[in-house]
Amino acid sequence: MPINKMGLMNAPWGICGFTSSLYALHNHSPQSKHAALEAGGESPTKILAEIKTYLRMLQADGRQDILDSIEQFTQSFAGFNNWTIASYIERINAVVVNGADQRDPKFGIGMPPAAVVDYLKRVCDFPNAKVADLSSNATEMILGMGTTKLNMPLYDGLGHYLYLRNNTIHSWGQTFSDTASAMNGVGGVTGSDWKVVCKIVF
Repeated sequence: MPINKMGLMNAPWGICGFTSSLYALHNHSPQSKHAALEAGGESPTKILAEIKTYLRMLQADGRQDILDSIEQFTQSFAGFNNWTIASYIERINAVVVNGADQRDPKFGIGMPPAAVVDYLKRVCDFPNAKVADLSSNATEMILGMGTTKLNMPLYDGLGHYLYLRNNTIHSWGQTFSDTASAMNGVGGVTGSDWKVVCKIVF
């Protein structure tokens, strides 16, 4: 399925807040735009340019609150304690010269639920995006998955986002039938130890 190209770059990098949103954008965009979206979804350079553009939008609009929340959340992950927005943008700028090393995990970026909602509204044109109650049974949403088995202290152990549409889950350029299958082995944790801790509807 071409839509799976939206998640290909999430396999080497932790950019699930963006890729889950792009899955949704692909499903709701005109057919004429699908080829361009799919090409961008499998291009490391284009995905990083998209992320940088969003961060620059936040800077231009003075949304330091969202930028600070992204920085704090990203720093909460192992190996990212010195991560900053400024150094991340510099790393993306260097891609123009050196190319994007898909083995480099430092292209990952943690998006809090409110930041994903903002990206859906600001960039993907989903004005009604919001964090929903966990009891929501919407047929399409972004699921925030968390676990207590890893040292992830923020947002109830949030560690990954999945895109759900009509009982099919999309992530990492693959499809799954349930959250346990999608999350099995992530962080060395069994799929059943990952729980839905956040639901974003749009």
